[in-house]
Amino acid sequence: MWAEQDANEVLYALNTTEDGLTNEEVKKRQEEYGKNILPKAKRTSVLKLIFNQFKSAIMLILFIAIGLSLAIGEYSNVIFIGAVIIINVVLGFIQEFTAQRSSEKLQEQLNIKIEVIRNKEIILLNSEDLVVGDIVLLESGNKIPADIRLIETTNFKVDESILSGESEGREKNCEKGKACSNIIDCTNMVYAGTAVLSGRAKGVVVETGINTEFGKISNKVINMKEAPSPLVIRINKFVKQISLFFAVLVLFLSIVLYVKGYHITDIMFSVIALTVSAIPEGLSTAVTISLSLSSNRMAKKNVIVKNLNSVESLGSCTVIASDKTGTLTVNEQTAKMIVLPDNSKLRVTGEGYSVVGSVEVSRKNVNQQNQVDLIATLGFLNNEAQVKYQQEQYSFIGDSIDIAFKVLGIKNGVQTDDIKVASKIPYESENRYSALEYLQNDKRFVTIKGSPETVIEHCRFMQKDGEKSQ
Repeated sequence: MWAEQDANEVLYALNTTEDGLTNEEVKKRQEEYGKNILPKAKRTSVLKLIFNQFKSAIMLILFIAIGLSLAIGEYSNVIFIGAVIIINVVLGFIQEFTAQRSSEKLQEQLNIKIEVIRNKEIILLNSEDLVVGDIVLLESGNKIPADIRLIETTNFKVDESILSGESEGREKNCEKGKACSNIIDCTNMVYAGTAVLSGRAKGVVVETGINTEFGKISNKVINMKEAPSPLVIRINKFVKQISLFFAVLVLFLSIVLYVKGYHITDIMFSVIALTVSAIPEGLSTAVTISLSLSSNRMAKKNVIVKNLNSVESLGSCTVIASDKTGTLTVNEQTAKMIVLPDNSKLRVTGEGYSVVGSVEVSRKNVNQQNQVDLIATLGFLNNEAQVKYQQEQYSFIGDSIDIAFKVLGIKNGVQTDDIKVASKIPYESENRYSALEYLQNDKRFVTIKGSPETVIEHCRFMQKDGEKSQ
């Protein structure tokens, strides 16, 4: 709908202008549309988390074993089985409670600051305070906070992999388009949850919160009916089979003992003792400990496991069908080698966006080290990617090539404290380069980054063995 209208028609339909909404209008729309927040699953209470640990067939068997043990006076067995139950409940509760808290903290970190035009002024606003009709300013590194119809663009590229699975960014414009068969075909629309890779744009918010495309997906996921995991299905099947087997065995044994003239009390004690001894009390603890260890290993890889059984569900996957390479690969560009003008090839260690690694340069070769330092610094400066360092971890937003340069700079220990950026020319596909002017030690420098043929056109000399040459 919005993609088929030109910018002026969209502004008119939403009763807004490029000068932004007034405070009075914002208040009305917030009352009408609510906050720009995604739907959240209802928080599970502590008591329910504890109760959930008892909702399994094997727990029922353990409680039956306690009852039977009490009936025959096997109090040591009661203590052992009780300890098993407590261990299971404690481990399961700690895992799920920790995962729930981690998910809530993650949601808090997703609160985005965005530039918005209101009352003809540009202000910095929390994304949750956006309303339909707000005029939003977007630039490289921004997370897109709502569904937005673009009204101005400059070399604007967006990462929509979260919705489409496509690993490469998509060029966007503000031109009136045709009816879109799906959201990916809309070149003049950007959607909540995606990220700006490069360029700048102005747009008008057309949907917020649960009404965004991402919000609709979130709502479906939250309201999806949970199916039992493969592990739960197999354990329940095992419990049914063992229960049926021992029911038949107990009946048969009772008949045999009765025929042989045993007293009914002796028969009951014998049957109960046999049943208790056959119950696998340690199975539940073994499964819980195994899944807890697996979830802890996954946590070290930044994967939050909310339910222990889901670890085994993932491990049960035998076939993954996908038509997108970016879905299976990490889609992280990495600088692996630096080739200098003298044909020296310097290996760069490390994988993906991890900052663990270095450039393998001989300590004795000062010229090579100086050239590597210069390359790493210029790539770090002439860059539109965003770097954040929180909780002893780096996170990156932006074009994958720009991020690769940022990572290379961090690996090489780039310091920019004495550098002041004077001006810059953002990358545009028509120019095929980006440029940046900076000041260092009272001297003025310019760095250019782009396609080889474009960069070479701007150069007259090269540095070889520390000397300037043609």
